[in-house]
Order: sequence, then structure tokens, then C-alpha cells
Amino acid sequence: MRKNKFILLIFVLVMSSCKNEYVLDINNVPELSNAILESEIYMKKIEVLPTYPDDYVEVGDLYLGKIGLLYSTLNYDPNDSIQEGRYNPNWQPNVDTLQNVPGLNPEEWKELKRNLKILGKYGIYSSSQAVYNDGKFQFYYYLYKSDKYNKIGPRAFLAVLSEAQTQTRDFKSRFIIMDRKDNLYLLISSDRN
Repeated sequence: MRKNKFILLIFVLVMSSCKNEYVLDINNVPELSNAILESEIYMKKIEVLPTYPDDYVEVGDLYLGKIGLLYSTLNYDPNDSIQEGRYNPNWQPNVDTLQNVPGLNPEEWKELKRNLKILGKYGIYSSSQAVYNDGKFQFYYYLYKSDKYNKIGPRAFLAVLSEAQTQTRDFKSRFIIMDRKDNLYLLISSDRN
């Protein structure tokens, strides 16, 4: 019991010292929030591998000015020697050079690329999906300024959420809100492992 109290005290001290670092330093919150919301509409339309029927596509490499896709059917061949499954979510780097992707028409793909470039401009690295115990998609969250936050403490994430989404027991068990501007939240994971 004493050990748990000591660990909790250390955690509280570390978090209070990091609190001043974990702030949203974004000037144009509406531009970023809109780009996130529009991107999510299109990301949910991209065709997903059959092994991941309850998931949506995730994106990466945004901070590099590029776009990579995870879980999409892009360039997927079920007959090749690589087995689809847990360890092969079909990562496709540098897809921003393509004219289209499965599930989107060329105009939608062009709009998604434009929005993802905005996310990268604001320091977003990649997206992830929050899924709770029921296994259903809840919302996207985005790895934010990884180089900065990995040096001072836990990784930081951005998410566009409603107030109601942040009040659920599942949300509170997974995330800690560090800062908020309008509907844009700066989060850290409550999981210390």
C-alpha cells in the first residue's frame, strides 16, 4: 500500500511539473479542427482490409510532409506470400503521390490530401483510433509534436471531441486532458505502461 502511494505521489509531481509544457500552442484552432473533422470523413470512406472490418484507415508520416496509409486495401493482394493479419496491417508509405485510393473518388482524395497536409503543418505525426471494451470505433486521436513531448514526459495527442465524449468512464480511464481550446483537446494517455 505504501509503495502505491509513493508511486502516485511521484506521478502527481511529474504531471504537475509537465503541466506547463502540455499546452495547446496553436493559433488557428478552427483551421486545424476543421481539417481534422474533414479528414476523418474521408478516412472513414477508404476501403479497409477484411481482417479489420471494425476499423478505419489510419494515416502516418504527416510531419514529414508525406502521407502513409495503414489498414487500407491499397496494393493489397490476398494471394501474395505475405499473410494479412495482426502483424501486417498493409502499411503503404508515400501515397500522396497517387491519383486515387480505393473508396474515394479523385476529388475526395485530393481534399483529404489537402487536409492532411494542414495536420502535418501543425505538428501532427499520425492518427490512431480509440476503441473501448465494446470493440467499436469511438474517435480518432493524433500523435502531436512527438519530438518535443517524448523528451519531457508522456506522448501527447490531439483530438476533436464533444464535451460528452470526454465525460465517459472509458475515456477517463484511457486519457488525461492536459489542455483544451474549443473542441480541440490535448491529451496524454493515462496508461503508464
